[in-house]
Amino acid sequence: MTLLAVCATLCAVAQTNRVYINDFEIAPGSTLEVPVMLANQDSTRGVQFRLTLPKGLQCVEVNLSQYAERKGFVLNNTLKDGSNRMMVYHVGQAFFPPGDKAVVEMTLQADETFSGGKVSVWKCRGATMTNQTIYIDDSTTTVSVPMAAQGGSFLDTAPVGN
Repeated sequence: MTLLAVCATLCAVAQTNRVYINDFEIAPGSTLEVPVMLANQDSTRGVQFRLTLPKGLQCVEVNLSQYAERKGFVLNNTLKDGSNRMMVYHVGQAFFPPGDKAVVEMTLQADETFSGGKVSVWKCRGATMTNQTIYIDDSTTTVSVPMAAQGGSFLDTAPVGN
Protein backbone atom coordinates (compact mmCIF):
# COMPACT_ATOMS: atom_id res chain seq x y z
CA MET A 1 0.00 0.00 0.00
CA THR A 2 2.89 2.38 0.82
CA LEU A 3 4.44 1.77 -2.62
CA LEU A 4 1.14 2.72 -4.26
CA ALA A 5 1.01 5.97 -2.26
CA VAL A 6 4.59 6.83 -3.27
CA CYS A 7 3.85 6.14 -6.95
CA ALA A 8 0.70 8.30 -6.83
CA THR A 9 2.67 11.15 -5.22
CA LEU A 10 5.47 10.93 -7.80
CA CYS A 11 2.98 10.97 -10.67
CA ALA A 12 1.28 14.06 -9.22
CA VAL A 13 4.63 15.84 -8.79
CA ALA A 14 5.68 15.00 -12.35
CA GLN A 15 2.70 16.83 -13.84
CA THR A 16 3.43 20.47 -14.69
CA ASN A 17 1.74 23.40 -16.32
CA ARG A 18 3.36 24.22 -19.64
CA VAL A 19 2.93 26.50 -22.65
CA TYR A 20 4.53 24.93 -25.71
CA ILE A 21 4.61 24.54 -29.47
CA ASN A 22 5.19 21.13 -31.01
CA ASP A 23 8.29 20.83 -33.21
CA PHE A 24 7.44 21.70 -36.79
CA GLU A 25 8.86 21.98 -40.28
CA ILE A 26 8.50 25.00 -42.59
CA ALA A 27 10.00 25.54 -46.04
CA PRO A 28 11.80 28.80 -46.82
CA GLY A 29 9.44 31.33 -48.43
CA SER A 30 6.31 29.66 -47.07
CA THR A 31 3.73 30.34 -44.36
CA LEU A 32 2.35 27.93 -41.79
CA GLU A 33 -0.33 28.07 -39.09
CA VAL A 34 1.04 26.81 -35.78
CA PRO A 35 -0.93 26.36 -32.54
CA VAL A 36 0.46 27.47 -29.19
CA MET A 37 -0.62 24.85 -26.66
CA LEU A 38 -1.43 24.94 -22.94
CA ALA A 39 -1.02 21.82 -20.83
CA ASN A 40 -2.48 22.67 -17.44
CA GLN A 41 -3.40 20.89 -14.23
CA ASP A 42 -5.72 23.59 -12.92
CA SER A 43 -8.65 25.45 -14.43
CA THR A 44 -6.89 28.44 -15.96
CA ARG A 45 -8.66 31.76 -16.44
CA GLY A 46 -5.77 33.45 -18.19
CA VAL A 47 -2.26 32.83 -19.46
CA GLN A 48 0.55 35.12 -20.58
CA PHE A 49 3.88 34.32 -22.18
CA ARG A 50 6.62 35.64 -24.41
CA LEU A 51 7.67 34.00 -27.63
CA THR A 52 10.97 34.53 -29.44
CA LEU A 53 11.38 33.31 -33.01
CA PRO A 54 14.64 32.41 -34.81
CA LYS A 55 16.13 34.76 -37.39
CA GLY A 56 14.21 34.56 -40.68
CA LEU A 57 10.89 33.47 -39.14
CA GLN A 58 8.21 36.09 -38.50
CA CYS A 59 4.81 35.97 -36.86
CA VAL A 60 2.44 37.67 -39.32
CA GLU A 61 -0.86 36.95 -37.56
CA VAL A 62 -2.12 35.72 -34.18
CA ASN A 63 -5.68 34.59 -33.46
CA LEU A 64 -7.46 32.94 -30.58
CA SER A 65 -7.86 29.18 -30.82
CA GLN A 66 -11.36 27.95 -31.68
CA TYR A 67 -12.00 27.02 -28.04
CA ALA A 68 -10.84 30.39 -26.69
CA GLU A 69 -12.83 32.31 -29.28
CA ARG A 70 -15.97 30.28 -28.66
CA LYS A 71 -15.70 30.89 -24.88
CA GLY A 72 -15.17 34.66 -25.30
CA PHE A 73 -11.52 34.96 -24.30
CA VAL A 74 -9.59 38.13 -25.15
CA LEU A 75 -6.18 38.19 -26.89
CA ASN A 76 -3.60 40.90 -26.40
CA ASN A 77 -0.46 40.49 -28.50
CA THR A 78 2.36 43.02 -28.47
CA LEU A 79 5.77 42.93 -30.07
CA LYS A 80 8.57 44.14 -27.83
CA ASP A 81 12.32 43.80 -28.29
CA GLY A 82 11.94 41.19 -31.04
CA SER A 83 9.64 38.94 -29.01
CA ASN A 84 5.87 38.55 -28.97
CA ARG A 85 4.18 39.01 -25.61
CA MET A 86 0.78 37.33 -25.60
CA MET A 87 -2.00 37.41 -23.03
CA VAL A 88 -5.13 35.29 -23.34
CA TYR A 89 -7.67 35.91 -20.61
CA HIS A 90 -11.35 36.00 -19.77
CA VAL A 91 -13.00 38.77 -17.76
CA GLY A 92 -15.91 36.53 -16.77
CA GLN A 93 -16.09 32.95 -15.55
CA ALA A 94 -14.82 31.00 -18.60
CA PHE A 95 -11.61 29.03 -18.22
CA PHE A 96 -9.33 26.52 -19.88
CA PRO A 97 -10.15 23.21 -18.17
CA PRO A 98 -7.26 20.94 -17.13
CA GLY A 99 -5.71 19.12 -20.08
CA ASP A 100 -3.97 19.87 -23.37
CA LYS A 101 -5.45 22.44 -25.75
CA ALA A 102 -4.58 25.20 -28.21
CA VAL A 103 -4.63 28.73 -26.78
CA VAL A 104 -3.75 30.74 -29.90
CA GLU A 105 -3.04 30.03 -33.57
CA MET A 106 -0.07 31.85 -35.11
CA THR A 107 0.61 32.30 -38.79
CA LEU A 108 4.37 32.16 -39.31
CA GLN A 109 6.24 33.18 -42.43
CA ALA A 110 9.76 31.99 -43.27
CA ASP A 111 12.15 34.16 -45.29
CA GLU A 112 13.64 32.70 -48.48
CA THR A 113 16.91 32.13 -46.61
CA PHE A 114 15.39 30.56 -43.46
CA SER A 115 17.45 27.57 -42.33
CA GLY A 116 15.72 26.48 -39.12
CA GLY A 117 16.26 27.28 -35.47
CA LYS A 118 14.58 27.35 -32.07
CA VAL A 119 11.39 28.99 -30.85
CA SER A 120 11.50 29.96 -27.18
CA VAL A 121 8.37 30.29 -25.06
CA TRP A 122 9.29 32.05 -21.82
CA LYS A 123 8.08 34.21 -18.90
CA CYS A 124 4.94 32.07 -18.71
CA ARG A 125 2.34 32.73 -16.01
CA GLY A 126 -1.29 31.88 -15.55
CA ALA A 127 -4.18 32.66 -13.23
CA THR A 128 -6.75 30.42 -11.58
CA MET A 129 -10.44 31.21 -11.32
CA THR A 130 -9.68 32.95 -7.99
CA ASN A 131 -6.81 34.95 -9.55
CA GLN A 132 -4.08 32.92 -7.87
CA THR A 133 -0.80 32.75 -9.82
CA ILE A 134 -0.10 29.55 -11.72
CA TYR A 135 3.55 28.96 -12.47
CA ILE A 136 3.99 27.65 -15.98
CA ASP A 137 7.13 26.05 -17.40
CA ASP A 138 8.95 27.62 -20.34
CA SER A 139 9.68 25.53 -23.43
CA THR A 140 11.81 25.39 -26.58
CA THR A 141 10.67 24.15 -29.97
CA THR A 142 12.82 22.96 -32.86
CA VAL A 143 11.91 24.40 -36.25
CA SER A 144 13.39 22.51 -39.17
CA VAL A 145 13.46 22.97 -42.91
CA PRO A 146 12.40 20.10 -45.21
CA MET A 147 15.38 18.22 -46.68
CA ALA A 148 14.25 19.05 -50.22
CA ALA A 149 14.31 22.77 -49.40
CA GLN A 150 17.88 22.66 -48.06
CA GLY A 151 19.29 22.64 -51.58
CA GLY A 152 20.62 19.69 -53.46
CA SER A 153 20.33 16.06 -52.66
CA PHE A 154 22.74 13.37 -51.59
CA LEU A 155 22.24 11.99 -55.12
CA ASP A 156 23.76 15.19 -56.53
CA THR A 157 27.05 14.91 -54.65
CA ALA A 158 30.14 13.44 -56.22
CA PRO A 159 31.39 10.16 -54.74
CA VAL A 160 34.21 10.50 -52.22
CA GLY A 161 37.65 9.45 -53.48
CA ASN A 162 37.04 9.79 -57.24
